[in-house]
Amino acid sequence: MNKLDEFKLFVKNNPRLIDKVQSKEYSWQQLYEAYDIYGESHPLFSKKINNEKVVRSEPLKNTFSFLKNIDMDKVSENLQSIKKVIGALGELTSINEDKKEELPSFSKKSSYRRYND
Repeated sequence: MNKLDEFKLFVKNNPRLIDKVQSKEYSWQQLYEAYDIYGESHPLFSKKINNEKVVRSEPLKNTFSFLKNIDMDKVSENLQSIKKVIGALGELTSINEDKKEELPSFSKKSSYRRYND
């Protein structure tokens, strides 16, 4: 087995390297050269990189676990309550607008007055 075949097998066993290339952090050429010169013991291939990825995925796992615990019936009830409140506010504003229209409008009188007015 030549060095290239060994590298291919190493990449199959370490799929995080594929992520590093896809994110354009490293090129295949850089990874192969490091593997060829230093072997699997190079810091680039250490488990530390894998641990960083796990730490990054923790917030995502927390988000999913939070979403799993949401009771959709409660959310629906709360949305219905909010809808009712908005409807009531809309009715109040429309009542106020109707009252404004009902008020008689007075014509503006001249500011100059005479005694006979």
